[in-house]
Parts: sequence; C-alpha cells; structure tokens
Amino acid sequence: MLRFRFLTIVFLMFICACTTVDIINSPEAPSEIGNDLEEDNVVKKATSRLAAVFSKRRFAVKNNRKQMQFAAKVLLEGLSDNAKVNDANQSYVETADNLESTLSDIRIASMHVEKTVDSAILYLNTASKKKSYQKEITNLEQALIASRMALQVFEDALIKTSGNTNFDEFVVYNDLVDRLRDVTNSFSNRAETN
Repeated sequence: MLRFRFLTIVFLMFICACTTVDIINSPEAPSEIGNDLEEDNVVKKATSRLAAVFSKRRFAVKNNRKQMQFAAKVLLEGLSDNAKVNDANQSYVETADNLESTLSDIRIASMHVEKTVDSAILYLNTASKKKSYQKEITNLEQALIASRMALQVFEDALIKTSGNTNFDEFVVYNDLVDRLRDVTNSFSNRAETN
C-alpha cells in the first residue's frame, strides 16, 4: 500500500512537471504567432476564395495552358475588342439567358474582388517590411487574371442578354478590377523598394 502511494505521488509530480511551461523564455508569445500566421495568409485567403468562386461559377476557369496564354496577352496588351476568352469560359456566355441572373453574378464577383482588394490594402498597410512579397504578388496576379477574364465573360453575357453593357453593376465591377490592378502594382512597387 505504501508503495502504491509512493508511485501515485511520483506519477502526479511527473504530470505536474510535464505541464509546466516557461512562457517568458519562449521565442514568441502564442498571440504573436497567431497574428503572424493570420497576417501572412490574409491575401492568400482572399485570392483563394475569389479563384474558387470564379471557377465554380464559370466566370473564369482554373489554370490551364489556354488561360495562361490569354493571361499573358491580357497583362502585356490588355483586352482588345476582338479578344476571345477560351472555350471553357465561353460556356458561361453560352448558358447566359437572363439579364438579372448575369447582373446578380456580377454583383457576386464584385463582392469577391472588393474583399480581395480590401485584404491586400490591409496587408500592405499593416505588414512589417520584408525582403520578398512574391507570394502575395503571385496570388494577386492570379486573382487579377481571373477578374479580367470574368470581365470579358460578363461583357459578352450582357451583350448577349441585353445588347449593351450600360449597367451600374458592370461599371462597378470594372472599377474594382482596376483597383485590384492598382493594389497589385503597389505590392510590386513595395517589393522593388525593399
């Protein structure tokens, strides 16, 4: 019996010793670690959400060779009047048969582009300076490519369903895509100055 009590006391002391943590001498407090992880992921999370929604709703497709060729052309030359979006994107236009549905989709896309822009601006204003912003720039460039492809898709769908693009939703979306371009350029400028 005495031996059992002795083993129990030793066992309890062992458990207590294992649970003692020296927080003062740890390299970073747990809240600082959480903030750094959240800060690093805010742009990635927003751009990933945008890409997922745009792909699911067929505003723009996930990466493929045709998309990359189209994207390179868009980034280098901009969209021209005769620019054709790849066949996968055309399926959205082919199925567009209702103006209100297209305008609703444009509002949804606008919401995601705006969240991406706001997240990028927040990150740019609050992030500590670092050597490379390449991950954020890459994520934002991909979001910009998808947003520009969707712009062309929406334009084609509006022309198909109504004969014009004179809608506030389309103007707002176009302005948001321009803001996304501007914030992407701001990241590039910050990277060049570091």
